[in-house]
Amino acid sequence: MTEIRNAILAGLAFGLLLGLFFAVRFDTHYALIAGPVSGLAFGTALYFFVTSKTVKKQTQIANLDGKPIIRSGGANHFINGEAVGGKLYLLTDKLQFQSHCLVLK
Repeated sequence: MTEIRNAILAGLAFGLLLGLFFAVRFDTHYALIAGPVSGLAFGTALYFFVTSKTVKKQTQIANLDGKPIIRSGGANHFINGEAVGGKLYLLTDKLQFQSHCLVLK
């Protein structure tokens, strides 16, 4: 349910900002159509990316100790000014980041 809410909010924000940009750059009528359509497309793409089985498989951690995962969620890790997306896990004794790209630089 959190993924749906976040995708809707991101789509609304993206559509609003892009609609404002189109209103200034092109025409208000164009912005009234292109803003909501692009927001819907962005929110939908974001939802399918976040709930992707491939991304879930790539961001799984090997919890060999069997310690309970208290909380997990999407996060970015910055390496040399570049953001690497992934998932952050809070365990009872440590904090662990797992990238959804295969190789960290």
